[in-house]
Amino acid sequence: MKKFFRVFYSQIFNSFFPVLIIGILIKLKNSNDIASIFLLINFSNIYLLFSDYSSNTIFLKAALSEGGISSTRVSSNIINDIHSYIGIKILILIIGFIVWIPIVFYTPILQRHALSNILAYTFIVGININFYWLYMCSSKEYFFIISNFISRIFFLCLLLAFIFFNFNMSFLMPLVGLATIVISIVTFIRFCAVYKIRVVVSGGIVKNAVTIIRRDWPFVANSFLIMTPTTCLSFFVGFIKNSQHVIIYAFAEKIFMAIRALLAVFVNSIFPVICAEGSVTSKKSNRLFLFFYLLIVVGCAFTYFISPIVFDYFKQPKELNYIFYKCLFYFMLTIIIISINTRYFLNLLVHNHFNDSRNSPYFLASAIIILLVFSINAFFINSVFSIIQSLLVAEILIVLNLVFLNYRTRPGFAT
Repeated sequence: MKKFFRVFYSQIFNSFFPVLIIGILIKLKNSNDIASIFLLINFSNIYLLFSDYSSNTIFLKAALSEGGISSTRVSSNIINDIHSYIGIKILILIIGFIVWIPIVFYTPILQRHALSNILAYTFIVGININFYWLYMCSSKEYFFIISNFISRIFFLCLLLAFIFFNFNMSFLMPLVGLATIVISIVTFIRFCAVYKIRVVVSGGIVKNAVTIIRRDWPFVANSFLIMTPTTCLSFFVGFIKNSQHVIIYAFAEKIFMAIRALLAVFVNSIFPVICAEGSVTSKKSNRLFLFFYLLIVVGCAFTYFISPIVFDYFKQPKELNYIFYKCLFYFMLTIIIISINTRYFLNLLVHNHFNDSRNSPYFLASAIIILLVFSINAFFINSVFSIIQSLLVAEILIVLNLVFLNYRTRPGFAT
């Protein structure tokens, strides 16, 4: 449980860091700079969800079943999984770059500095190169914590330097990306040296990655489909015409994402504990979830009531104040809806129901409905409120979907 709390609290810092970045930009820079950086941060998180979440879960469970990593023994299966993981990363990031180019040219906010935003793919790569599952199956999870901490501090320092020296902000994210890549690689090499792990990168690892993706495609597909609201949120906000409204929305959304990240942090922190111990007692489980829900409620209430003080600091027009508070209200309501999902989501994750192709049609159906809701609101209403209302509807659909699948996958349920 010590590992759970160490990772949990360190990830809370990581989750609230984008709020600090957007806040600094709102105070000191113009709206075009902020909108572009805001979208890049969002897109990097989407890539992370797609390329990392399923492999993290599968490899972590496999590594813990092998006894994890210790100073005396590293299973050959874990070594093979490291090679497979690298292969998956290479494959997904190459495909991602091919997809990234049209995204830049067809997203109005990113078109303004197309070349630098294409180069900003390094930021997406940097955020995605991490070995969370590997660090978490060892006793040295602090490698993951320290790497993330250093990357974010470097981001902050570089941002302040760009503002102070009045550099072209369009080149900020490519430089941050290069630094993050270096930090992640150095951390991984250091970790391998501590445990005497020898990694050989060859052409065969990509071929092996393709085999694993084919084997576990339901997990990859279902994990991605369940994140449809997040994907749509980041994509369709790029089409909102009023960039000033987008910036105010961005600040409210980053607060929402920071609090929402508590859900993901809780899942990521408790999942290794559940896998390592095989199960968690009912009493301990109830205590953990009570702590979690109390944190969410207190966090939402505190955020909403403290927000006027925070937003007044930026001295925005009254019209924008109204937009911010209304956005924040919808976002906090959405957080409450999403938090209902956590226990159902963990149950499906632990019992590997996400890797069942029979569940894919349910996720696909909800994803199509969600896409239609966002498309209609984005292109016909075209306001930040329509985007947030779409998110609320989307998350309600996801909750209903996961509740149904928990019921459907119960022992004795006729399929």
